Amino acid sequence: MHKLVTLSALPVAGTEEDFSVDSTGFRTTTFSAYNGVKHGQTKEHQWVKAHLCAGAKTNIVAAVAITEGNGADSPQFGPLVKKTAD
Repeated sequence: MHKLVTLSALPVAGTEEDFSVDSTGFRTTTFSAYNGVKHGQTKEHQWVKAHLCAGAKTNIVAAVAITEGNGADSPQFGPLVKKTAD
């Protein structure tokens, strides 16, 4: 996936000068058994988080990192910016 993101950004690489770093969560359709055992709840969606660096003009994704739903944003910032600069 990382290679596909890089390849898709190449056609507009010279166009972009400004980038934004942000993240968002995605709900999966897989349910956690933990809450069923501990709290008697039978269904709770699990989440994953996509951290990305996107171009301000074209909105092209230049770099991406996927973490667990509770993954912090700040540790991803440096590597995303470095990957985008490369």
